[in-house]
Amino acid sequence: MRPRPDRRSRSIVPVIQNTDEMEVSVEKVDDLVSVKMGDKSLRYTKGKDTIRLKFLKADGVTSEQKTQELVFEFKDKTKVKVKLEIVAARVGVK
Repeated sequence: MRPRPDRRSRSIVPVIQNTDEMEVSVEKVDDLVSVKMGDKSLRYTKGKDTIRLKFLKADGVTSEQKTQELVFEFKDKTKVKVKLEIVAARVGVK
């Protein structure tokens, strides 16, 4: 799963409940200054063109089945909102 906040669009991304880490493609990753859920800053590490959001369950992002909104803020004050739809894991049985 690689949602891509591109400074123009708003995404809705399904995420399995209790997911603890998620890789996100980010345009101009070096310009990213924060990722927040409400007033809470989320922890992440930067890669070449992605970030890895960490401790999502502990930070309350994926602990309940509901929609969560994350805000990616860049150096130029641009803010990109991404909605995560937290869903239950499903198992297919034939």
